[in-house]
Amino acid sequence: MTDDNTTIPARRRFLRRGVAAAVGMVAGHGARAEEASPPGIPESMKAPGADVGSQTYGQPSRFEEGVIRNVPKGLKQYISASSRTPLQDLDGILTPNGLFYERHHGGIPNIDPAQHRLMIHGLVETPLILTMDDIRRFPSESHIYFLECSGNPGFEAIKGKTASDLVGLVSCAEWTGVRLATVLAEAG
Repeated sequence: MTDDNTTIPARRRFLRRGVAAAVGMVAGHGARAEEASPPGIPESMKAPGADVGSQTYGQPSRFEEGVIRNVPKGLKQYISASSRTPLQDLDGILTPNGLFYERHHGGIPNIDPAQHRLMIHGLVETPLILTMDDIRRFPSESHIYFLECSGNPGFEAIKGKTASDLVGLVSCAEWTGVRLATVLAEAG
């Protein structure tokens, strides 16, 4: 290429016209996009939502109120029973805490963390009794694990059953806490 006066102005004219055309197309497209909005926009999309802080603990959307743990019908005793994860209604691999399966022998415990104690004794150098505050002083780790109850049924008579009915005693969550090896090392 040469830098003579005949090629530079022509190139600049070309670039200026190209930029002007691109700006015109974008501006024209933007105006048309504003004029044409999707049909049937629900009112909930046109107004602000609830105030921040109106729910101080996370709640499922009211549109998912049917996504609940499955408690098998016909149980004769509820103190030793299970509730199953609604696997067919979930997306992804992590199970929300409120939908994690449960299996209880003796009912659901109601443990006050302020009163809870962990006692380590026996073949250790230093027997320990730890409060929850003591345990929280140790370094914690987070890991993602699947848990499955050994009571998950087989696949007999599967017709008309949901994934929850068949294998709902399985869930996956992020678990955070102090490794047992760390606490045992403290006790020696």
